[in-house]
Amino acid sequence: MVGLTYEDEIREYLEQSDASMEDSSSGGRSDESDGTINSLELDEIAKQDRRMSNDQLLDHVMACNSPTCKMPHCAKMKSHLQHGKTCKIRYSGGCKICKRIWTMLQHHALSCDNMYCRIPQCMVIRAKIRELEMGESEDFMSVCL
Repeated sequence: MVGLTYEDEIREYLEQSDASMEDSSSGGRSDESDGTINSLELDEIAKQDRRMSNDQLLDHVMACNSPTCKMPHCAKMKSHLQHGKTCKIRYSGGCKICKRIWTMLQHHALSCDNMYCRIPQCMVIRAKIRELEMGESEDFMSVCL
């Protein structure tokens, strides 16, 4: 796994998960002509799987206290979240790790309805989204600064 980006690692993990799931079921929509999933459907399924997987990983990381956890990407996500707390460049300065984390946190916040969510910044991001929807704020990215 040396040299892989975080997205590559997630993609690899999802592919491994998909392969094990294919053994047990053949879900997904198919093209009526040849029984295969077309590329647009596959992209959408992969995007949904990544979001669900990221939410599950975030949830796990927030509950995990083990320094030697065996869950794939747990340690890396913990280090990314810690990086977000201490980064001097930040999202606004172009930090790639901060951008990845904020994107993941935004996707989580868009689908979260837990009033006591323990995911970092979830409630702040949701409040900012509500402000934007009501026209009270002009810039969503101000929450990232």
